[in-house]
Amino acid sequence: MTTFFFGKKDENPRKKRVPRLILVQNPLTWLMIKIDFGVLKTVWDPSFIEREFKFGTKQAISRVTQVISGGEFSELNGLLTKAARLSLLRELDRNWGERQRSLLALQRDDIQISSPRKVYFIRIGDKKFCDVDMAFLALKWAPINSIDSLIFAEIFARFHREYTPHCIPEWTIAYFKVTRFEVLRRQQKKAQNL
Repeated sequence: MTTFFFGKKDENPRKKRVPRLILVQNPLTWLMIKIDFGVLKTVWDPSFIEREFKFGTKQAISRVTQVISGGEFSELNGLLTKAARLSLLRELDRNWGERQRSLLALQRDDIQISSPRKVYFIRIGDKKFCDVDMAFLALKWAPINSIDSLIFAEIFARFHREYTPHCIPEWTIAYFKVTRFEVLRRQQKKAQNL
């Protein structure tokens, strides 16, 4: 079971404080993922570094949310597989209004937690694939009708890479879903005395 808490985050005194998210993960799940990443590094990809992978996934998620927010869906080509892109576009068309989409844009620093959930090693004939399920938790302030609002987003993504010899060595997003998107708190701007 996953639990998250809100705490204080160090801040620039001129910026509005964003609460800090803390993830408490099942220790067995954490250990299994560490073992799987060890297998990925030692058996499949000696250049794999978990920290760099997580950094790259945060950048990719940030970019996808910015593309969605800007409505520039052709920019999703190359970031998502064709199936993931079509699924995401259907989801946006059915369930997301323009205002929600515009609020979704995340900067990399808005994403406080990037947590691996499961690693899959797949062999089909002589082809080798690796999928990594990731969960992302983000918080940011955004103005809604001139009121500063704290927005929470939880995103699930599956990162996919083919490890068959002579394939392009890059990760793509094979599945992308915003699993939670909520306005947590609104704060009125203080009136100034004239």
